[in-house]
Amino acid sequence: MIQKHKYLTLDAIRGVAAIFVVIRHLGDFFGGIQFPHSHLAVDLFFVMSGFVLSAAYDKDLVSGKLSTNNFLRIRAIRLYPLYFLGTVLFFIGELLLSVFGSLHGSIHHPATFNVDLLFEVLLGLLLIPSPVPGISLFPLNGPSWSIFFEMIANGFYARFRAYLTNKMMLYVLGVSGGGLAVSVFLMTNLDFGNTWQNSCGGLPRVFYSFTAGLMVYRIRQNIRIKIQFNNLNTLLVLSLVILLLGFPATLYTELYELMAVLVIFPILVLTASFVEPTPNAKLGKIFAAMGLTSYAIYILQAPFIWAFSTIFVRFKNTSILWPGVIAVVVLFALSLSLDLFYDKPARRWLKNKYMEAPSKAALFQK
Repeated sequence: MIQKHKYLTLDAIRGVAAIFVVIRHLGDFFGGIQFPHSHLAVDLFFVMSGFVLSAAYDKDLVSGKLSTNNFLRIRAIRLYPLYFLGTVLFFIGELLLSVFGSLHGSIHHPATFNVDLLFEVLLGLLLIPSPVPGISLFPLNGPSWSIFFEMIANGFYARFRAYLTNKMMLYVLGVSGGGLAVSVFLMTNLDFGNTWQNSCGGLPRVFYSFTAGLMVYRIRQNIRIKIQFNNLNTLLVLSLVILLLGFPATLYTELYELMAVLVIFPILVLTASFVEPTPNAKLGKIFAAMGLTSYAIYILQAPFIWAFSTIFVRFKNTSILWPGVIAVVVLFALSLSLDLFYDKPARRWLKNKYMEAPSKAALFQK
């Protein structure tokens, strides 16, 4: 059953995390401002995903009311329309490149228009990493790597939910956490999983944080604390997220990022689940909008940045930051419009066409 509580503070955290990822890739348009730990936003996504999916589907999966296949259909329907749009838009950009010449300063390294590119399109639309020699697992939509690994974690969660005792989850956390620590110290930071060279770190990265999210929700169910409705508390939690992701570079990057992912993020999500904006306040509506647009902002950033870089190329590597601010505002507005006019209608159509039977589980929650 869908959870009655909407977790608006978690929605706001998702929105902030998505914006940090975009700023990371739009750094040349923000006057040289850099957030060296902004890639940790993905790990925060994984923790929140585990928490919210556990809240929405645990009971139905354990009881057998929701099958593994139906759960994966729900997840695919939730994620695919915007994923499809992002991939197609970037492919159109590739076609334009083949006609009008190369694009200087792209955040990606697109292939020339040939058989390899067509092969990448086919695999990309199926959410399969491209085996074509290159850097990114998903050359046509770089951020898709995290969706790929999350779907793997989702599959394991649905298939083995009945066996996920507290002891088993601690075992998964121990093994994946150990793999994460080894990967971090080998690669000097936690920014891995998105390329073929560092793809081996993708599984421990998603399995630790996603399982931590499942565990956090389970712990929350045993804590008898009432929800605190207070705007100041929610803003303090959000400020902490901004501080963690925007923290400047240090000499101990490995330890900082490991501590953030292994300990701080799960505690942060647990805390955020107990604090909410004042009911019916404007802040709650803003938080809801941030959550509503977070996935679109994240998955559509590649084609958007491609287009933005083309139009505003003369503002790259300057000392001004307003072009970057404009980009984030426009992407937010675009994402809000797409949710209303494209994403929700597309998911509704896919649900009616491909779901085996009506489900009370939440189709439109992530």
